[in-house]
Amino acid sequence: MIPYRPHPYPAESPLSFLVRVAFENGHVSILDLVRSAYGVKSNNHLITILSRPNEYRQLMKSLGFTNGYPESITEWSGGYTLQRFEGHNMPNVLYRDDLSAFCPLCLKEEAYWRKLWSLHIYHACTKHGCRLLNSCSHCGSILGTKRSCLYKCANCDFDLRRTKPTTATNEILLLAQRIFGTTTDFRSLYL
Repeated sequence: MIPYRPHPYPAESPLSFLVRVAFENGHVSILDLVRSAYGVKSNNHLITILSRPNEYRQLMKSLGFTNGYPESITEWSGGYTLQRFEGHNMPNVLYRDDLSAFCPLCLKEEAYWRKLWSLHIYHACTKHGCRLLNSCSHCGSILGTKRSCLYKCANCDFDLRRTKPTTATNEILLLAQRIFGTTTDFRSLYL
């Protein structure tokens, strides 16, 4: 059991929530938290647990959560190439099993990772119209799960909330509109 149990943000990814739980309870990493509580051996083992709703519930129970945590967003379909993402079958290659892609403006508003950022087909923020980034703007390191604080680069400790947003191209914005049904004029945000 852990002493501090934060509340999840709307549409927060389970990995984001677990990193926040680890950080706010003084653990150096997500693995440090789940290794002692549930016997998780590696990041791959953790991703497997997160894709199996029963095991994910057991992990959260071992941490002291009975409810009030993000639902599992993927579910192993039993095949080798498909995952269930919020009720939809999709190829494994379309799912990011880390905390890499992010919108710097969303992260600045609330420092957590959104579920939709877990999809490779999601390239632009539908709220801000900026490109999702997957590396630290200070040192260039590719982001992943191995960090103790969600909004800091594990390599150089740069605060990712200070990242300057990059406007998405028209093609990427049109793709986001087709996928997510948005009609917002994102360009007005940058004028």
